[in-house]
Amino acid sequence: MINVRDFKKTYRHITVHQPHLDLPEKSILTGPNGCGKSTLFKALAGVISFEGRLEAPKSLFYLPVKAPLPHQPIHNYLAFSKGLGRALFHDFFSVNEWPLMPTACSSGMRQKLRLIWALSWPSEGLLLDEPLQALDRASAAWVMRILNAWEKPVCIITHHAELYPDWPVVPWTH
Repeated sequence: MINVRDFKKTYRHITVHQPHLDLPEKSILTGPNGCGKSTLFKALAGVISFEGRLEAPKSLFYLPVKAPLPHQPIHNYLAFSKGLGRALFHDFFSVNEWPLMPTACSSGMRQKLRLIWALSWPSEGLLLDEPLQALDRASAAWVMRILNAWEKPVCIITHHAELYPDWPVVPWTH
């Protein structure tokens, strides 16, 4: 469970404020564009400073929409992948699908690499911003099976909560 109390982040002339929000261990955070969902995830991951109180696991990995990928050969991702991420790499990519560099990958293949990267990271949970973006239906269903079975907290930002029918939806309230 992630608990947010009186969260504030000011960017020049704009202040993002969320007085009270509770996110269950597997949950969907929804809200209009620009309301502060990604800002909250960055704060939870320790990427930005903020005012207020957040109660969450100490080590959360934040995967933003279209996160940049390290510019290195695909086989280096396999070397980096640990545990579940390593198994996913083999499930997501057959040997003959591996282009040399991520820049040669389709947007769906790059998204698979991002998810493998996130699931390989040593963290106590995941904060994922639109993780099914650019995935075909079969890949998206496979990712959802993995996330449902994963024993760590996973919170997702999306505008498509219908893709996660078994997860509680928490609306941004302010």
